[in-house]
Amino acid sequence: MKSIKLVVGLVFLLFCSNLRAQDTLYVDPVKIDSLKALLDEHQGDDIEKVRLLNEYARLSFYNRELIQGFTATIEASDLSEKIGYKEGEILYHETLAAFLGAADMVSYHHQKARMLYTKLNKSDSFETVQVPEGYPNPINEPYYRKLIIALEHFKDIEKKEILAAMYDHLGGYYFRTENYAELELTFRKLIEIYEELGELYPIFLYYSYRTFLASRLGDTEEIKRIEEEIQKLVASIQDNKETGPLNFTLANYYASKGQQTIAVEHYLRCIDFFESIDDYWMLADVYSEMTNLYNNLEMFDKAAETMENRIRIIESHDLNLNKYNEYNRAMWTMYDAKNYDKAIHYRDLKEELVSKQNKEDFLADSYSLEGHILLDQNKFEDAIPFLERALEISLRSNRMSSDEWEAYRLADCYYHLKDYKTALKYALQSQELLDAGNLRLKRYLNLILAEIYDALDSQNKAYKHLKIYTDLLKESKEEDVASLVIRAEVRSILDKKEREIDILEQEQYLKDQENKTQRLWIISIGGALLSALLVSLILYRNNKNRQKANRILQTQKERIQETLTELKVTQSQLVQSEKMASLGELTAGIAHEIQNPLNFVNNFSEVSNELIDEMNEEINKGDLDEVKAISADLKQNLEKINHHGKRADAIVKGMLEHSRAGSGQKELTDINALTDEFLRLAYHGLRAKDKSFNANFETNFDATVGKVNIISQDIGRVILNLINNAFYAVNERKKLGEEGYEPTVIASTKKSGNHLEISIADNGMGIPSEIKDKIFQPFFTSKPTGQGTGLGLSLSYDIVKAHGGEIKVESKENKGLPGQQSGTEFIIKLPIQNT
Repeated sequence: MKSIKLVVGLVFLLFCSNLRAQDTLYVDPVKIDSLKALLDEHQGDDIEKVRLLNEYARLSFYNRELIQGFTATIEASDLSEKIGYKEGEILYHETLAAFLGAADMVSYHHQKARMLYTKLNKSDSFETVQVPEGYPNPINEPYYRKLIIALEHFKDIEKKEILAAMYDHLGGYYFRTENYAELELTFRKLIEIYEELGELYPIFLYYSYRTFLASRLGDTEEIKRIEEEIQKLVASIQDNKETGPLNFTLANYYASKGQQTIAVEHYLRCIDFFESIDDYWMLADVYSEMTNLYNNLEMFDKAAETMENRIRIIESHDLNLNKYNEYNRAMWTMYDAKNYDKAIHYRDLKEELVSKQNKEDFLADSYSLEGHILLDQNKFEDAIPFLERALEISLRSNRMSSDEWEAYRLADCYYHLKDYKTALKYALQSQELLDAGNLRLKRYLNLILAEIYDALDSQNKAYKHLKIYTDLLKESKEEDVASLVIRAEVRSILDKKEREIDILEQEQYLKDQENKTQRLWIISIGGALLSALLVSLILYRNNKNRQKANRILQTQKERIQETLTELKVTQSQLVQSEKMASLGELTAGIAHEIQNPLNFVNNFSEVSNELIDEMNEEINKGDLDEVKAISADLKQNLEKINHHGKRADAIVKGMLEHSRAGSGQKELTDINALTDEFLRLAYHGLRAKDKSFNANFETNFDATVGKVNIISQDIGRVILNLINNAFYAVNERKKLGEEGYEPTVIASTKKSGNHLEISIADNGMGIPSEIKDKIFQPFFTSKPTGQGTGLGLSLSYDIVKAHGGEIKVESKENKGLPGQQSGTEFIIKLPIQNT
């Protein structure tokens, strides 16, 4: 995922900070001198002195007085230990966070301080230190020299976190100056320090930085070595107390590498851990990261769910966070999930927190939200004034994350109103404002630009943007990742339900044992004289047990219903993922198909230019017969240019139609042409992805079939799935190097009574008999992990059934004998009474 890799890069650059050329004093030196005077006058070693020393250290850092600042930090820490002031360690971590100023290690020290604060059972809200705007910039040559001097001065101190903080800033300088060898050594030094301290989060963090650096340098061997080191580290961890932080750290690490499936599994594990110890700050952080991950995958329903969990925790436990920003994030997350009522609800909560500083920001977001919703409701003329006002404020106040979207939405409105020139103006403005990391908007923009240029009869530009769109779609592969992520969540849900069932069964067993013991005790003491009372008690207990059992059953019913709802949402997302996968398979073939007519147009244009030059020469010579002959050739060339131009136009229009959602209505379709088209597109698509791929394909179409009443996009998707599977099968057999083997796929049609048969046959390895009955089951795939969703044949089966037809398979498995005949044939039978 390129978008995920870019996020890692941006995080790393944030670690390095934005760099400026000159030193900056962030604090008036008079203020530091006054604080120093207070310290000199202060009598005794007490809590107030600890606080003054920490404040003095922070102000010193802001003005680049490193030795002065860290000397005060060490003195404050030592004094806290001496007088038994437990909050002194909290102030220590907040002071280190103040020195660092920005990026990941600031969050680490804030979290350390928060955890210590929680252990002290403090009732008031925890407040993190706020650094001056712009700090710690600039990390430049003068600051580098101060860092080196300070590192030498404190090289023998026991408090290694102080050394680590300075090395962190030193890494920023090495990155700025592109001294990657020193940067790598600095990361190794930081990992060594935190291994000595036994702190996992920084270790994995700097490992992720090393991975980013190796990726930037194209050093794949170094990346493998780093991953081996990480695996050894994980294997060595045995402390159960580290379960939650370790899973959170691993989740962030894998998310930064684009391995979302593994990341989700670790996020789900650490949620259980942090819930068990009531660590609400960390729970809120986990849900925040999961929201980011789901948004990157465009799984907006799941993003909305995790964002609401974050808001619930923030509000119910009164976490000291910027609620205005949290409600803003929730508002747009709900909009992406198309839950407009909740989006407006969070907009209203934002409004209650509006101040003079953020009033314009709120107005822009409010106008933008109204415009977005009206656009989604196809009220284009009503949406335009709101979006224009939002765009005007965003441009004026430099709201860079918003203006590009508002310009794009305006382009979308004007496109639907058929005002293509205005649509083009806003689309190009959005393209100019576009942030390089916003791959989602980049895809949307190139698709709408292709549609606008197509409407303006600018086919070359339409093809250019359509090609960019299809390339982005292929490169992202988000549909496959989304499927795997959902399957990871399903596994987590089922695992949790199994654990709940085990607990209930164990509780029931203990209850049964307890009831048995109590009954024996009553019988042995009461005897015959209490038989009537015993019967009454038994009836009473049975009634109570029945009531309790009914309550347990009702609770289980509600839980199962919730699980069923979650699984239904999951199923709908998986179906959409498979549809997107089909579109991805088409794009490579279409790119190849459209290149041919464009090549013809270019070639005939060049030849025509030469003919015109020749004709001008013959005119000058006065040879009219030769002029007429050349003009005839020229006319013929122009006819060919026109023919191939129309062919390219038809391909572009066809692709644009396929990019939009289908109407779902049946229409008369030439089944032979449809099958032939998808056979060739599948072949060229595979060739585009793998230049070494090659196979023979043949067609055997029954000309009497005619047109059939079907949903062409759905049946086309079925045919494409079967053909792709066939090409995959023959390619796998070819890789075995079998002598004399010719990979072949045959597509044929046949009219049989009131039915049409479509056959896709191959001479691959065949399907083993033990799995033949499973191939139409959801999630079942024989392909390696990551190469198949397990939904292609399942969806194909459902589509054919919805058309009143059936799909069957005949296969002969190859047992590995030389020259053995094997292969598979899928046969689709469709009714043709409505033609």
